[in-house]
Order: sequence, then C-alpha cells, then structure tokens
Amino acid sequence: MHLTGGQEQIRALVPTRGERDILGLADRLQVAVLAIDRLGCSRGRPVEWRRTIVRGDRFGVSASFPRREGFQLTNAQLRKGVR
Repeated sequence: MHLTGGQEQIRALVPTRGERDILGLADRLQVAVLAIDRLGCSRGRPVEWRRTIVRGDRFGVSASFPRREGFQLTNAQLRKGVR
C-alpha cells in the first residue's frame, strides 16, 4: 500500500512524567515538547495514524514552496552543540 496523501499537525504540549523519562527530561519539569500527529491516506481513505513526541530543544523545521511540487516541509539541521 502506498500513501497518496495525508496531513501532519505539530503542536507544543507539556509532557507526562513517562514521556519526560523516555526523553531524558525527568529532572526538567518546566519543559515543552512537540507532538506530531500524522494521518496518512491512500486514495482518500485513512490508513495510518501516529503520534510522535519530540524534545523541543532538538527539533527544527524548514519549509520550501516550489511552484510545481507545492508546499514541502523538511527537518532543519540543528546547530552543533545543541542538545
């Protein structure tokens, strides 16, 4: 099966204790993470859903708008030394 479309929503949220532990943030109570919810479709029907939780201090996004291909979103490279 091949995805033919879909959408992603990225939003900030306060992580649960379990999420902080998994992400190595157990000692940082006042930290936000990013939740990425993805819905993948094949021929207009939903076939995939996932939620990814990422540390806000290790995430970057860049976007480009080529005319023919449409909107594209890619991960930005992080600066060296950012943890």
